[in-house]
Amino acid sequence: ASGRARVVFADSHAAGRRRVIVRAVPPAILLVAAAAAIVLGEHRQPRLLSQWQQQHQQHSPDAVLDAAAGVVGLSGMRGTGAKTDAIAKSDGRVDEQVCNGQPGLGRQEARRWQMAEAENNVCYELNHGSFMGRDVPKGDRNWCWVDLKRRGCHARLGFRMNWEEFNAAAIAGGSANPPEKFEPLLSPDVCDRREFGTTRAWTSQELEMARDWFHTNVNIYVLNLKMNVVRWKIIDARLKELHLAAERVEGVDMREPGAFDDAKKEGLIPSKFDLTLAEDDAWKVGLGGILGRVGCASAHFKAQATAMKASPRKPLAVVFEDDVWPEKDFVTRLWSMVTSELPCDWEAVSLSSKCPYGKCISPHLSRVQPDGNEPADSCHGGVNYGFQGMLYRVDQLEGLQERWKPVVFNESRPHCLDVDVALASISDQAAYYAVPFTQQPGFLSEILQKSSREIVDAADAVAASSNSPTCSAHLGCSGLQGDCCPTASNTRLNCCDVTPETCGDIESGVDFVVQSDWGYSVNQVASPDICWTKCQEVPMCQAWTWIKDAGLGGLFPGQCWLKGGLPTSKEKKDGFVSGTLPKAKAYFSAPPAAGSVQEGAGNACLELVNDIEYMVESPQEQRKFWSVFKDHVETADDCCSMCNAEPTCGSWTFVRDAHLPSGPPGQCWLKGGKPTGSTQKSGIISGLRAGVRSMAMK
Repeated sequence: ASGRARVVFADSHAAGRRRVIVRAVPPAILLVAAAAAIVLGEHRQPRLLSQWQQQHQQHSPDAVLDAAAGVVGLSGMRGTGAKTDAIAKSDGRVDEQVCNGQPGLGRQEARRWQMAEAENNVCYELNHGSFMGRDVPKGDRNWCWVDLKRRGCHARLGFRMNWEEFNAAAIAGGSANPPEKFEPLLSPDVCDRREFGTTRAWTSQELEMARDWFHTNVNIYVLNLKMNVVRWKIIDARLKELHLAAERVEGVDMREPGAFDDAKKEGLIPSKFDLTLAEDDAWKVGLGGILGRVGCASAHFKAQATAMKASPRKPLAVVFEDDVWPEKDFVTRLWSMVTSELPCDWEAVSLSSKCPYGKCISPHLSRVQPDGNEPADSCHGGVNYGFQGMLYRVDQLEGLQERWKPVVFNESRPHCLDVDVALASISDQAAYYAVPFTQQPGFLSEILQKSSREIVDAADAVAASSNSPTCSAHLGCSGLQGDCCPTASNTRLNCCDVTPETCGDIESGVDFVVQSDWGYSVNQVASPDICWTKCQEVPMCQAWTWIKDAGLGGLFPGQCWLKGGLPTSKEKKDGFVSGTLPKAKAYFSAPPAAGSVQEGAGNACLELVNDIEYMVESPQEQRKFWSVFKDHVETADDCCSMCNAEPTCGSWTFVRDAHLPSGPPGQCWLKGGKPTGSTQKSGIISGLRAGVRSMAMK
């Protein structure tokens, strides 16, 4: 507050206190100073601290910031968004926009929680019998760590909690509490905090610089399976809302005929990889089907290959899976992180990493390390989950793949087929960084819906365990048509094809306003495509709106509104996604063609009366009562035909002149529920649906 900050570093090995006085300290310097104090307290570096004091006490704020970062091994953090130092490429050319100008931490060895054998035995006895439903051998595993992960982070993967909170929850849930303290993410106060993910107030200059930087340096790719058309429309709408263009990269569905061989021909899978052998080993370790894993890994390598072949090729590539929600200031966040926090040795960055393992190096980044508590044959697995959003340095991708692919496609290590786990396992050979998922909202959110990889793996497992043809290959498909049973090879997918035209219009960042007396909401809806599906399932629904966070709390705060009319206007609202049904299914878009009334219903309009409106059940039970209207209907016969074509309609009312601003003045109201009475109104004609004579009023 006084413009003067005093940073005190306590050294337990020294007789007194060492003080550094810095005047008019910006907040960023105080942040690094605090980080330095934390890490220095852990690693005991009084000599380096003394050198830092002597050399930099009188230097500029930028020099102080860089020096502090250097002492603790942090990446440089000079000025948010400041132009980075020039980085020389291998051919001598200079690249100024891909990092912060600092060299990074260098090679990171696997790190293990050291504990007494007796304690490990206690944890083994506590866990091995219930682990994945199998009694597994002790092996070279730290079973207290297995226990903490399973009861802590793995049980709460969707929650933005830090390791301190995960461990406390695990112990409260019955986990052993060994006396040693272990930090999966070293220096957690530097980055493992929710508040570090909050949105900051960017200046207009920062916003402009970020947009220019992004346009010059970054290409976006979205992985999307052919069957998931709705997901593509949703992520595409969100990116358009953020004024971002993306290239769709079709995912690899290993259930399709020839997909595995095609992936080998494209170089996505090594030519010697034996799928049959890998499947056998996967069943032995309890993984079940693996076609989803193989396809997911292939798709990510396909997106990387697309980035390397792009024209124009840009230095950086962002690869999204189709179930992500980039935050509103995604572009500015990425620019700031890359140019002010990301060390220049980097090759890949996970933009949202669950159960992070490694070392915090800056407010938004950790340096991933291999988990030495788990054996190599399980790919050091169980940490650093998350490939929903990845950032790659394109000129490093070819070399990275040379180290990465042989690990992923190793038949004897099926756990490595999880491409995120595999990359984390070689983080001693690859400069891999990650944004902790703890940070809220961070760079992006995951729309919590069924993973495409898990859908395909489940289908693979069902098909493999069944001797008779099943429709398992179609788990996860929407809009199934015709005969959906696969061929004997369980690979027929043509009935699952959904074209964009069958999805209707989908827009992000808007709320559809409709004119209808019918509508209701559904709470805890995880994703927009679930909301779309619910609208498809309800006959009276014509439009829908999904709210990402309706304030409901918990893991699923989303809300879905089903609406009984087409939009008459749109309101801009962040965190909203709205859509309509396809024109072919949007009820009452036009009078049905001749002969379209269902067989047996008849075309007669019964109980036709002038100046009378039928009354129906009160709307206490909204699912049983509904009414919708259509403007510009020319005749009562047209209104009658609409009711006959709509299974939910029990009665109808035609208004001769609804005082519409333009076009034919007639209006048609269709109503569900049992007619219970009538009332006089001039200028209208009412009737019952054909075949509803038995429902007429008594």
